[in-house]
Amino acid sequence: MKNELRLLSLAVALLLLVAATCHNQAIAGEKTAMNAVVAHAGARDFDFLVGSWQVLNRHPNDREEMMGRATVRPILAGLGTIDEIHFPARGIADATLRLYNPDTGRWTIFSLNRRTGMLETAATGAFRNGVGEFFGEDVDEGRPVRVRHTWSRITRDTARWERAFSHDNGRTWQTVAVMDLLKLR
Repeated sequence: MKNELRLLSLAVALLLLVAATCHNQAIAGEKTAMNAVVAHAGARDFDFLVGSWQVLNRHPNDREEMMGRATVRPILAGLGTIDEIHFPARGIADATLRLYNPDTGRWTIFSLNRRTGMLETAATGAFRNGVGEFFGEDVDEGRPVRVRHTWSRITRDTARWERAFSHDNGRTWQTVAVMDLLKLR
């Protein structure tokens, strides 16, 4: 277990390094530039997520449910968040890195899967009217697929995340995972 935690910590550190390199324009600059980033309204979009959460993860297709816990913290002076999520009954742990680009007003989300050790394809997007939509490309059972991540039902103590696939370039979507989050106090 210690080796797995060390491996996960190393993987998260590498994920941060890769993401920081990809966003060097956003993190370069002086303190005044950093303050301007934090002042940009979109840079605060994921503030609701900071803290510890109880998570109910459901996969509608196979009716699988699992309980977990997530811890989210801000990074890079407001430019992003990083989280770790654990589902102890299944021995699953994942990490997510979210980075804000003040030039585009968009977020890029990277996922790290402990089972594969791979950085999953990034999704990009933004929040509008209290709902965040983020799109990317992936592979589902060997076939290219469009992916949509949606954050909704956001309150001080709750939030919902959904992952959906489209095999027809976004004309139709099938929800493949839903996580309902409840903030722990």
